[in-house]
Parts: sequence; C-alpha cells; structure tokens
Amino acid sequence: MDDVKSSHEDSKVNDEFFYWLKEKYANDNIGEVKAKRGAKHNYLGMTLDYTTPGVLKIDMTEYVKSMVEEFPQKVQGRNATPWTKNLFKVDASSKQLGQVSKETFHTFVMKCIFLCK
Repeated sequence: MDDVKSSHEDSKVNDEFFYWLKEKYANDNIGEVKAKRGAKHNYLGMTLDYTTPGVLKIDMTEYVKSMVEEFPQKVQGRNATPWTKNLFKVDASSKQLGQVSKETFHTFVMKCIFLCK
C-alpha cells in the first residue's frame, strides 16, 4: 500500500487511522508511515486544493506538462484531426511498431486514460 489519502470532517478520525497504519506497518521494513495535513496536496498526479471552504479544486496541469516533457518526440504546434472514414479500420499491411515504440505507445495511452478519468 502506498500513497493513501484519507479525509474526514473530524480530524480525530484521521488521527486514529494514521496511528493504526503506523502500528500495522511498524515492523514491515517498508519505511516510516507519514502523514501530511493541510489545504493543498499533490496526490497521484493531481493537485488537490481545499483552500475554498466546501470546494475541492483538482488541477492536473503539472501532470500534462510532465507527459509532454517525457514524450520521446518533441510535441509542438497543432495538427488537424486524423479522422477519416478509415480511422477505425485495421490496415494489415502496416508496418508493426518496434518493442520500444509499443511500450511508449501503451504508456502514454494509459497516462491519457488516467488524465481523462
């Protein structure tokens, strides 16, 4: 278990949960269980901002920036949509991607799916 987020209107509930986690994992050699409190948190690529009472703002700008920076080819400019009537047809004669390109493609598709959820 890693990067657990707990939230409750009564801070004592979070305290009890934190102490339970510390006790449960004290001897597992996984590192110290830590807690961070406050109105802003970075969590799984999201900035969770609770600074406005009763409102949660979620910002993934840094996540998108990191995707662009990590992509192995330079991303710049704009392109027209690739949509045509053949967009979803498989061309069996197309050249297969190499292993590195396949892994890159799958990695960034999954990052985009996470971003869209």
